[in-house]
Amino acid sequence: MRAMMPCIGAILAGGSGTRMGGMDKGLLEIRERRTVEWVADAIAPLVEDLVMVGGSKVLATGLGARGIEDLRPGLGAIGGMHAAFELAGDRGCFVVAWDLPFVNTALLWALHDHAIAEDADAGLAERAGSRWGVEPLCGWYDVARCRAALTAALDAGDTRAGGWLSQVKVATLGAPAMRAYGNPEHLLLDLDTPEDYLAARAAAEAMR
Repeated sequence: MRAMMPCIGAILAGGSGTRMGGMDKGLLEIRERRTVEWVADAIAPLVEDLVMVGGSKVLATGLGARGIEDLRPGLGAIGGMHAAFELAGDRGCFVVAWDLPFVNTALLWALHDHAIAEDADAGLAERAGSRWGVEPLCGWYDVARCRAALTAALDAGDTRAGGWLSQVKVATLGAPAMRAYGNPEHLLLDLDTPEDYLAARAAAEAMR
């Protein structure tokens, strides 16, 4: 088993928000706080350096993070992951999209521990309906092992967030195990549409 390594945390901001009427999804409020604030709180205890890729640098500072830009602009989420990986160097990297209000610290640490225990390159949560079977925008990555595969995918023109995962070893935390950290249907609920936002608000009310 590998030893723990220093980690950075990357909040992936941005996205066109087309299905949300052009709104910044991470700024939508859940439980009286912006979604991105919940994401920052989940990652911060686990990392030595917290960054937000894209979005407002003023917002990043308010979250206790550094704002950085994509090194290859216009590629969406995978462009943000690429920028975070380049910054991380040989450290591990927690990656979370800014519109996942129910991700929590315990789940993220479990993804890290599962990857370490399985000697895997990444620890990701199972997600029903995902074309990859996992959620690439909520997980932990051993950057030294993953950077080359992600970069090769970009160089080949594959800009899917998880299109490169077949080239690395992924430890998947299944839904039964995820129940220790919350309802799996809620943990990875992202705010892509107004319906998603309504569902998230209803879930938040049920948690009170």
